Amino acid sequence: MRDPHATVEHQVRVVIADLLNHPVETVDQDAGLSDLSGLDSLTLFQILDAVEKKFAISLDESELYGASSLSDLTKLVEVALTDKTLAAGDTSGIATKSPTATTGDGHERQ
Repeated sequence: MRDPHATVEHQVRVVIADLLNHPVETVDQDAGLSDLSGLDSLTLFQILDAVEKKFAISLDESELYGASSLSDLTKLVEVALTDKTLAAGDTSGIATKSPTATTGDGHERQ
């Protein structure tokens, strides 16, 4: 089974590499956003737009400015995807505890 974090991370790297015209393998996940060659404020907004479209999510611009690395941006995307999944009512990938009820004798049952 694929690691969902690795998949999101790779897709974010692909989006950034495409916008900056860099080979994806040169976009280091741990690199600071300010360290990326060719990144300016306009490109940052283009990254925001492209990531939102790619994942069908909405990111807050102020959160993006708080992201200092590609890893931070990946985490923002993952949180937005989790929020989107929860809002849609799909909890299949989220661990939940089975509800319990007490019987008349004080014992719990599943």
